[in-house]
Amino acid sequence: MGWICWGPRFFIPWLPAFAYVLAAAYARPLHSALEAWSLRRWKGWCIGIAVAVASIPQFEIPFNEEIIPRFFAPDANFPKAAIIQNDPHYYFRYIDHLMWSKGSVLREGYRALRPIPSPKTLAMIGDFLFVWVLVVARPNRANRAD
Repeated sequence: MGWICWGPRFFIPWLPAFAYVLAAAYARPLHSALEAWSLRRWKGWCIGIAVAVASIPQFEIPFNEEIIPRFFAPDANFPKAAIIQNDPHYYFRYIDHLMWSKGSVLREGYRALRPIPSPKTLAMIGDFLFVWVLVVARPNRANRAD
């Protein structure tokens, strides 16, 4: 369970549980925040778009079969694959190189959107926007008839 393992693929299954506990624990403040957003729709849309853009790599990296192998591929500094059982010293130097010298894998998550996003990514974006529309387009409680 090293540094690369504790990432999006282990965190994604916990997101619904965290969201449920957060919504249950902070129901009143969450309700007032959602009501305030529904009054100022442009703020709600801006926040939704910012969250969607920030979360693209978190969903794209684990489900795109090309990103992780490309990130771990040998390069000029480390010409062979690192296997901890064969050479622990080489492995830890290689991992250090991946963490600090090689470009961020988050950029690869955004690059996967070019030229055309995958159907999985488009479905994820569509689902997110649908849920966000439901949140932002909630009817205002003050305008409802009793």
